[in-house]
Amino acid sequence: MYDTRIASPVASAFLDAKYNFCDTKVSPFIAVRSGVRFWYLFGNFVNIGGGIDFGRFSARLSYELSGYTTSRTLTKDNTLFCSFAFWF
Repeated sequence: MYDTRIASPVASAFLDAKYNFCDTKVSPFIAVRSGVRFWYLFGNFVNIGGGIDFGRFSARLSYELSGYTTSRTLTKDNTLFCSFAFWF
């Protein structure tokens, strides 16, 4: 990840949990991701979302709550994500 607000790379460590409602090729799911980001800044985040799996393709819409510090300043961000994935 690259944060353009501070022009520096950001590393993250997280735990990701996903639950599919049915065991078919097309299945809706809910997912939660929680972790920490560190490098120039340090903070934590929780990402909650849902989507649909189409076989090996996945579409997801999620909302992230995060907070981090940079040089004694606490910043809180809320972000809406739309992501697509293809699983090998």
